Amino acid sequence: MTRLDPIYIDVSDSSAGMLRVRAQIDDGSLRPGTTIGVSLVLENGEAYDGKGTVVVLGNVVSSTTGSFDLRVQFDNPRRMILPGQFLRVKLTLGTTRAWLVPQRATARSADGTLTAFVVKDGVAGKVSLTTSGSQDNAWVVTAGVADGDQLIVDGLTNLRDGAKVIPVAATIDADGVVHDAAPAPATTGNN
Repeated sequence: MTRLDPIYIDVSDSSAGMLRVRAQIDDGSLRPGTTIGVSLVLENGEAYDGKGTVVVLGNVVSSTTGSFDLRVQFDNPRRMILPGQFLRVKLTLGTTRAWLVPQRATARSADGTLTAFVVKDGVAGKVSLTTSGSQDNAWVVTAGVADGDQLIVDGLTNLRDGAKVIPVAATIDADGVVHDAAPAPATTGNN
């Protein structure tokens, strides 16, 4: 017999990932929260409506897989979670200062460095980005850009560092498609 509400989900994560998180805490780029936030993505990609809790955090690394186990618990009153399902658990360990940079605004250099072009004074400048993961169609960037930077998101194929450019405001939809930003509506006044 298997208990379905609440339900336990066993998850594995890499010990290398754990070491990266500890390094981020040590260097101050990640501020740990008071609790670990736990959310769930179902097999069909939908977010599960409900928050979980970490029940057991493993303290042994598998010598064959390089991973450690943890167990999380979710309330499951509608029986949406069933044994044997493939699920993704998202853990929120704390906060970090970062920017979401559209993936289509970036490229990889020959050595694998993630790069983007930023416009300053009408000139495209190539910058190297430091990432800590991704969210939807964007990279979570912790270094390389700053508040207010204008990124070039289209026409990157032949763009070179130092090229003169004329920026045009644009938006990117949830599918990663670039659209010209709508111009501000004209105003008329009756004086």
